[in-house]
Amino acid sequence: MIMEKRENLDVCQAIKNRKSIRAFLKKDVSDEILIEAVKIAQYAPSSANMQPWQIVFVKGQKKQELADQLLNAYDHKIPANPDMSAYLDQWIDPYKTRRFQIGMQLYQALGIKKEDHERRNTQMRANFDGFGAPVFGFIHMNPEMELGSYYDCGGFVQSLILALYTFGLDSCLQASVTDFQSIIKSYLNLPSSQKLLVAIAIGYGDYDHPVNSFRAPRANLNEFFKIIK
Repeated sequence: MIMEKRENLDVCQAIKNRKSIRAFLKKDVSDEILIEAVKIAQYAPSSANMQPWQIVFVKGQKKQELADQLLNAYDHKIPANPDMSAYLDQWIDPYKTRRFQIGMQLYQALGIKKEDHERRNTQMRANFDGFGAPVFGFIHMNPEMELGSYYDCGGFVQSLILALYTFGLDSCLQASVTDFQSIIKSYLNLPSSQKLLVAIAIGYGDYDHPVNSFRAPRANLNEFFKIIK
């Protein structure tokens, strides 16, 4: 099949141009593109070449069935129980400020005011449908793996979303979806002991949607970088 690649895109451009997308076109994603992206991503480095990552894609009716279960859990306020938390128990700066800034960007793009709790809840709820993306991806690994394997899986995920981007696909990494890891594992027939690391919404981005109109800012180099010589 012919893949709709983004033309003349080198790896540096792909890293800089890709961004999180939170609204998707109702357009199917072929299995061939997903397979090819995974083949590329598996060249990511890993300690002792262990390649600890495992991935499942869910599409079509199966994706919607799983999304319905996740939405139901959110609506019924089932307590979050992730295998690993992506967030701080007590927010401190600069992370607190960065989180606030990206939240303000999102709500301003959608015209949602601070006091509009109903629309804020609607936007939060959209997470559990993968923002309407046609594909859910789930990264998981065996429970025996240690902390270093989390780094390895992070490298695989970065490689995967960049490969998808070069093939014309957009994505959004989702920590919140893994709050309901037990539902996801049960639906995917994964052992309950598996470590579910992150979900990925995948599809063709709707760039006319206002939620996709902004880009998250990046820290100044002097906040995190130095050269010692």
